[in-house]
Amino acid sequence: SFGDRSLPVSGEPVGFDLMKGDWVAPYGKGEASDFILRYRVQSEGTIETRYGPVKTANRTLTVAFSNEGDGVKAVQVPLHGGSALRLSPTAPENGYSTNVVKRVVKDQDGLRSDIRDDQNYFFRVRTKKDDKGNIVSALFGKIYGDFQFDERGRVTFTYYLNPTPNDRNVEFDPAKNLFTGLSSREQVHEP
Repeated sequence: SFGDRSLPVSGEPVGFDLMKGDWVAPYGKGEASDFILRYRVQSEGTIETRYGPVKTANRTLTVAFSNEGDGVKAVQVPLHGGSALRLSPTAPENGYSTNVVKRVVKDQDGLRSDIRDDQNYFFRVRTKKDDKGNIVSALFGKIYGDFQFDERGRVTFTYYLNPTPNDRNVEFDPAKNLFTGLSSREQVHEP
């Protein structure tokens, strides 16, 4: 899982290694840019409201990938009693998008966001293809909930990555936990 951590730079793409649970060098000990995150703030200014001056901003978090064939598949899971119903235990074989873009806008109309409570994702990373374009190897995982971020560029997402190539099973297995010292339940990891 990914902890509550600020991106090391704003406006520039930064790689995140899902196996290591850390930023890619020079910002951390990661080696492979499984996710490439970019946080940008645009149109920051001030408007006058009846309550006084309010800072405005258009904040965007973009998540992209390193390899052809890598991507995410968005899945809305209905909320039931305040929590989301379970995701499928198997990641889909196809239908992955090449990026995710999340926006939070604060202006004269108030605060608007496309971050959803019922949003979840499957992902495929480290995709390798043969000379005919067929996928021969990939890692699969899932993200519980949506990508979250705040005005300081602090990003939060909770993921599970199956470290076995071509295994689309994304049920949490404590025997395959990449983060040492965790209990059998998923926990947030501070990169």
